[in-house]
Amino acid sequence: MEGTKKKNCLFMFILVCASLYIKKCYFISQELAELAMGTYKHIGRIRSARMIGRDLAEFYLQLGEMPKAAVFLADALKTFEEENWRHLAMQTHLELADCYREMNDKER
Repeated sequence: MEGTKKKNCLFMFILVCASLYIKKCYFISQELAELAMGTYKHIGRIRSARMIGRDLAEFYLQLGEMPKAAVFLADALKTFEEENWRHLAMQTHLELADCYREMNDKER
């Protein structure tokens, strides 16, 4: 019984460490993506920044964080429409609509 208890404690410790590592990687990747977006905006590469933002929105959609995803999708949509990227604008518009539907935001 004592050995099983030690194994369970060790297993729980490993799970906690893995969880902390995953959270740390998540925050680092989010920070890097936002830093890259800021850099692209600063040098006038707004389309590149929006493409990263669109990828980040997809990541937030997978996590179920709809409000964060909606912000990035709305910014991307605005730029894609201004630049006449019709196919990408349409695709982004559909994703944004799905996002708003998930948030029960019927006004948008």
